[in-house]
Amino acid sequence: MFSSLAWVLISFAICMALVGVYSWWKTRGHDMSDPSGYFLGGNSIGGIVICMSLVMTDLSAEQLVGNNGQSVFVGMGVWVSQGTFWTGLVITALFILPALIKAGVITLPQFFESRFDKATRAIIAIIMILSYIIVFLPTAFYAGSQIFVNLLHLDKRLGVSFNTAIIIVIALLAILSLCYVMFGGLRAVAMSDSVFGWAMMAVGIVIPITAIIFLSNQLGGDGTFLDGLDKFVNTRPEMMNAINEWNSNAPWWPWPVIITGLVINNIYFAGANQSIIQRALAGKSLAQAQKGVMLAGLVDFFTPIFLVIPGIVAALAMPGMDWGNGDTVFGTICGATLPTWFMGIFGAIIFGAILSTVNGLVNSI
Repeated sequence: MFSSLAWVLISFAICMALVGVYSWWKTRGHDMSDPSGYFLGGNSIGGIVICMSLVMTDLSAEQLVGNNGQSVFVGMGVWVSQGTFWTGLVITALFILPALIKAGVITLPQFFESRFDKATRAIIAIIMILSYIIVFLPTAFYAGSQIFVNLLHLDKRLGVSFNTAIIIVIALLAILSLCYVMFGGLRAVAMSDSVFGWAMMAVGIVIPITAIIFLSNQLGGDGTFLDGLDKFVNTRPEMMNAINEWNSNAPWWPWPVIITGLVINNIYFAGANQSIIQRALAGKSLAQAQKGVMLAGLVDFFTPIFLVIPGIVAALAMPGMDWGNGDTVFGTICGATLPTWFMGIFGAIIFGAILSTVNGLVNSI
């Protein structure tokens, strides 16, 4: 029973329904008749919820697919792309957030109008909307669908082609996202994020552990975590190096980028990305908003454990595998290491992470 498609779908549907009911319950009677109520949740969101919402937006499909898909080739060096994101969050909390809240704005283009003029606001708004529609949304949809289809082998279970399964998942994502955004506003999005965020943190601990035990079994060990950890560290020691040469080429990260371009990128993503900063602007107060952003920075410091280790395990445990561009790594290693009965629940957690990013982007647009 627990290995059947029916159980996977039922457990997935139950989890999604419970979170949906919780979000509705927490937002019932909430006034969404004005822009602040709809887009900022009436400035009623506490620091912990802001933290979880930011973590879920950041820990979405692009990172799960991209980081693990890169680490399967280059090892621990991928750590810098996520492990340094806290720098942007801290700078945003201390300097950018107070300026935006003081200006009383709902969107970043509004801030540019107060600083410059309406023409600048229009230009910034158009650039941001186009970037979300052309770059961020398609990436979130595609990467999320990749995880979901590879994790649950949805194409084989449904008897359809891989591309058809991708389209089915994207359609489901789009429908659920529009429901959250249209009927619940940002508060509903944040409430669902808070639930999925705690679940994702728990899974973020479990996945590396089960992956390392899987590695021990694959390499002829005794199937214990300690034996797997020994094999993880010593099988290919060069993959443990997190500091690459200064003149390294892609997909490696040259070490000077940690203190140069990557910091600028982190500041942009944390402080000038509407779908990220909107969560913080919805805080009950500046102190609560700063608390949420700083806590998210602390959590993000440890997320590479979840975003890098599974990819390295995949490289070590399946050395002859052709991973192509790496998009299938995360879904494959999770499917190989997690118990079948848990797939529907895990699928709901991953779906929640994808939904968080899509919801944030649609709400911001």
